[in-house]
Formats: sequence, structure tokens, C-alpha cells
Amino acid sequence: MVHSNIVFRSILTLALLFTGLVFTNGTINHIQLVRAQTISTTINEYPVPKGSDPWGTTTDSKGRVWVALPGCDPSPMCSNTTPP
Repeated sequence: MVHSNIVFRSILTLALLFTGLVFTNGTINHIQLVRAQTISTTINEYPVPKGSDPWGTTTDSKGRVWVALPGCDPSPMCSNTTPP
């Protein structure tokens, strides 16, 4: 009787530890997935016309790359969907 009680408690403990591990791993993976989706959905890419010679490039504090092209308006009034 005592031996079966120890075996039962051991199996129950292992099951609870495994369940906790699965939930923790799932939560961490979900957080990483949400961060990756947030970053990838805010990228706007515009093609640089062939033969153009950019005046310069720079990056801001958030890691975005900015390219200065001839003919660009320094304070554009266009929407995000309008290429430069």
C-alpha cells in the first residue's frame, strides 16, 4: 500500500512538472511569435528607381533605414502607400 502511494505521487508530480513545462514553453513561443509579427507588419518598402544615385543613407534609433534620393520632398504629404 505504501509503495503504490509513492508511485502514484511520483507519477502525479512528473505529470504536473511536464504540464507546467508545456505551458511555459507555449507562452514563450507565443510571445516571440507576436513580437515577430508586430515587427514584420510595420515595414514599408519602396523601390529605388534604376540609375538613380542616392544622396545618402542613414538609420534612425529604431533601426529603420532612410534613403535620400534626388527629387524627394523633405516633408512629404503623401500616404504610406505612395512610393517616393
